[in-house]
Amino acid sequence: MFFRRERNGKKPPRERTYNIAVDRDTCGICGACVPVCPPDVITLHDNVLEVDNSGCTECMKCVKVCPVSALTAVPYEETSA
Repeated sequence: MFFRRERNGKKPPRERTYNIAVDRDTCGICGACVPVCPPDVITLHDNVLEVDNSGCTECMKCVKVCPVSALTAVPYEETSA
């Protein structure tokens, strides 16, 4: 099994497996996902919910808390093409 080593006391960057996608037709802009996001990559400005996937830790807390299932985890390969 292959393990990456830490360099200079820092963990190596983890490969992304998912992006969080917002279904804007379903999203009720309630903001429930904003405070549960540990790295604060979900923002709500002017009635628009945005997700900065570059800082996402893939904890899925936002997906679990969304009352209308407007947030979904999409495999990274499908969104990077």
